[in-house]
Amino acid sequence: MNILHVIGSLGETVGGTSRAVVDLVSSLRIENSFRYSLLVQESTTKEVAIEDIPIHRVPKLRILEVRRKVFEYLAGVHKSDPISLIHLHGVWSPFPHFGIEFARRHQIPYVVAPHGMLEPWCMNQKWLKKKVGWYCYQKKDLACAAAIHACSQNEKRALEDLGLKNVIVVPNGVKIRSTTPSSGRNKTVLFLSRIHEIKGIPVLLEAWGQLRPQGWNLEIYGSGDAAYISGLIKQIRKMSLSKAVQIFGHVSGQNKWDVYDRSSIFVLPSHSENFGLVVAEALVSGMPVITTNGTPWSELDEVGCGWCIELGRENLSHALSQAIALSAAERDAMATRGRNYIAKNFSWNSIASALVADYQQIAEGWCVVNES
Repeated sequence: MNILHVIGSLGETVGGTSRAVVDLVSSLRIENSFRYSLLVQESTTKEVAIEDIPIHRVPKLRILEVRRKVFEYLAGVHKSDPISLIHLHGVWSPFPHFGIEFARRHQIPYVVAPHGMLEPWCMNQKWLKKKVGWYCYQKKDLACAAAIHACSQNEKRALEDLGLKNVIVVPNGVKIRSTTPSSGRNKTVLFLSRIHEIKGIPVLLEAWGQLRPQGWNLEIYGSGDAAYISGLIKQIRKMSLSKAVQIFGHVSGQNKWDVYDRSSIFVLPSHSENFGLVVAEALVSGMPVITTNGTPWSELDEVGCGWCIELGRENLSHALSQAIALSAAERDAMATRGRNYIAKNFSWNSIASALVADYQQIAEGWCVVNES
């Protein structure tokens, strides 16, 4: 089978989707003999590292020219090595829509992974524009898909609430790595993700301002809109938190893992996440995690490796105070439980095997439908 993955950008700063897609395709190539490649728009920023994956780039042009280029490329591939299935990542953007147009025209089954873009919180942002897009093309694109790829049960429920069917759940994965014991870490609470209003950072600052834990620092890493970051800096100064709270830029590669390894507690106070790859990365890096019930990590409390709370200043302040009060031995015990939980449920090997089975079932079912 020839499987093509389509994504609008592989830029490092656009969020965890780029990294997750590259890791997923890499794992698929290792785990089975299917042929995989990527179609992506050219990026003006640094891209995530890619190894041993055939990648084809479409230049950034005007919309109709991009459509023509997408069709030209896909037609060439399909002629020389017929495409068995197209797996598209993201919605709303014209780029994956053009891939879907081609798939429907040539009767190729396709899978759409919204990556959280259809979650209720996201749907309420720029809602009028999205409502127009929903009825003009997006609803049909999804309704005609052979399957819709959700990254969690939470996202599956949100998709089904929109009337969508054939939803499969395939989570993101993470590689298991060695970690630093708590005794070798700084008294640092870490936020590492996109700096965006969906991430709940103002609430985090309010909780930190209420708690003001002595000897501890809050470090915020990520990229985002300059005006929004400037507003957060003003909030930090207004609350007289400048000595204990710092905002840094985007980090990637080994620099990112170094930041994880020197921090003691991870916090992701998001309003909404379809998966939250950084939570898995933090757990595998040996940190207790505080996140919200807007993410699919409700099992953290049950597993005993973190806190999943309703987002709010009081709740977040309470969880932070509990995490900071832990001894190094207690944090290490939570870290061990977290790493074991990730290894059992989110290894790339098992995820790739499950998705391959889905691909086979989709392709076989599609052949039956088109032969009858």
